[in-house]
Amino acid sequence: MTQDFQTRSHSTNKITLFSLQILHGLSQIMLQKNPLTGALILIAITASSLTAGIATLFATICGTATALWISGDRQAICDGLYGFNAALVGVALAVFFKPVLIIWIFIAAGAACTTLIHHFFIRKKVPAFTLAFVLVTWIIYYSLRTYAPQLMNTPSSDVSVDYAEIYFTPLRGFAQVVFQSAIISGILLVIGVALHTLMGALYGIIAAVAGALVAYYMGAPEADILNGLFGYNAVLCALEFSGKKLNHIPFVAMAVILGILFNQLLGNTSVLQLTFPFVVASFITQTIKNTLQRQ
Repeated sequence: MTQDFQTRSHSTNKITLFSLQILHGLSQIMLQKNPLTGALILIAITASSLTAGIATLFATICGTATALWISGDRQAICDGLYGFNAALVGVALAVFFKPVLIIWIFIAAGAACTTLIHHFFIRKKVPAFTLAFVLVTWIIYYSLRTYAPQLMNTPSSDVSVDYAEIYFTPLRGFAQVVFQSAIISGILLVIGVALHTLMGALYGIIAAVAGALVAYYMGAPEADILNGLFGYNAVLCALEFSGKKLNHIPFVAMAVILGILFNQLLGNTSVLQLTFPFVVASFITQTIKNTLQRQ
């Protein structure tokens, strides 16, 4: 009887630990480590799209399971560092493509591939941020768009936003981090970030406003601005370098400005942006920050 109890207790502990790893992986989408934040992020995605929510959870499980297989760094796995790229692949493919069997296979394979790529970056101590997600999603997206266009979701013909909702643009900037535009998703994401860092949430909102204003003065399509498409990279840049001390502010500003700049540059091309502006801006800012700290 005692042995059976110990076996059940051990199994329960493993399930609890794996669940915590999943939630931390989800929370790292917004660059946080908080299980409640992870839960709110999943709810935020599911509130907009049940399919996207399921795909996100499925991809995070696949990515985390792959990490447990290839990596001995259990602390990094528990911190969620192997889950967020996989989660983003799941939600992105669910948004871009129809939920047919082959897409679910690509979600699982893509999640595993992001884990392998990110593991390489971690071993080499390269701050790659969401680069693994960007690379894998580009390969899958452009391959399927070229060779299996029938699998792509048909874009909505109504992409306009009621101008009475212009004040919700920052919330949509948050929501677009996970490829959604619903106001409720943005609210849940702001709350999720604020639970872990109130200052980070404030920086994120300011960054989303800044991204939208720059896009407006640069003549970007107004519907895209109001839907938050010029805010989410700036939000991520702000969250990456936010902190409670005043000396964080210059790096937050630098990252946000660079993120907005690269967002605008890629916005004038046909390249699928994803979080690539955030990756480039954060890498440059982190390099400068490290150089200054060494000096």
